[in-house]
Amino acid sequence: MNDLFLSKSNENSLQLLHRHNTPPNVSHFVIIRETLLTALTWLTAITSTLQVQYATFVALANKTAVVDAELQKIKTLYTQLWRTRTGSMRDPFNELDRGTGKDFGLEGLSV
Repeated sequence: MNDLFLSKSNENSLQLLHRHNTPPNVSHFVIIRETLLTALTWLTAITSTLQVQYATFVALANKTAVVDAELQKIKTLYTQLWRTRTGSMRDPFNELDRGTGKDFGLEGLSV
């Protein structure tokens, strides 16, 4: 994880600090502060990206719901038309009620 948030020089400095067990000084705290600020920047960017992605998915779901509602209206209208023309009460969208073809009962309409 350090590779993401530390530059190579900061990483080397921290390795030297741990290797020699030197007491921390102001420069060490500056390195830690810079690392934390970089991590905070990354987390803020990730959060923003996820929020935009969520908003996009919600918008897509809303559009999909609208399309589905319109499709249901079309299916209902077609079913009524099909039943009126054929005199059958079967459901043209039910695979078991269809004829031998896969044309949603169009063969029975004799247009």
